[in-house]
Amino acid sequence: MEAPRDAESQPEPEPSAAAAEAPEEHQDQQEEDENEVLMAKAQSLMDKITANPENPSPNVLHALATILETQESRYMEDADHSSTNNGRSAHNVGRLGNLIRENDEFFELISSKFLTENRDSVAVQAATTRLLFSCSLTWMYPHVFEDDVLANIRGWVMEEIPRSSGDDRNWKHDTGKRKTIDSEMLRTYSTGLLAVCLARLVISVVVN
Repeated sequence: MEAPRDAESQPEPEPSAAAAEAPEEHQDQQEEDENEVLMAKAQSLMDKITANPENPSPNVLHALATILETQESRYMEDADHSSTNNGRSAHNVGRLGNLIRENDEFFELISSKFLTENRDSVAVQAATTRLLFSCSLTWMYPHVFEDDVLANIRGWVMEEIPRSSGDDRNWKHDTGKRKTIDSEMLRTYSTGLLAVCLARLVISVVVN
């Protein structure tokens, strides 16, 4: 005996709204977990620097700068493909910038101490200026550097970068190529920071 035709042609039940939302909720939770891991990693790197401020590791500073640069690239990609742009503050790069800026002890080190004390090597200064420049992209208002910091930044842009006592201590362990790269990096990111400072000056003149 044949089954009724209307039984064969009955449409399959549509998935419920809750079932449709489940994958999206899972993705949101996964992104939130990844963001927390990212912030924890950045915090861990900052803790390593503040734990030993007299002997900062340029590799740790570079690692933190790399995280910021990676998130900046992702922000730019999202901005290109999104019809709504909420600014960096709504993205990981903005959150990272705030995390660094709001850590007073760490920010004091990278915005002042590491850029003014001669015993810090060119490698440390290069890594610090790289990190600061990455941070500067997240600032709503540029940071006001102390006069001696600005003087050093201008010097690194305009003059030959001398070897510091920190470089002398590590001379046997570093190659000439590494020193050249650090010096070029210091000049490059100092130029970027100086441009940020000049932009702030122009804005203040226009506003006033």
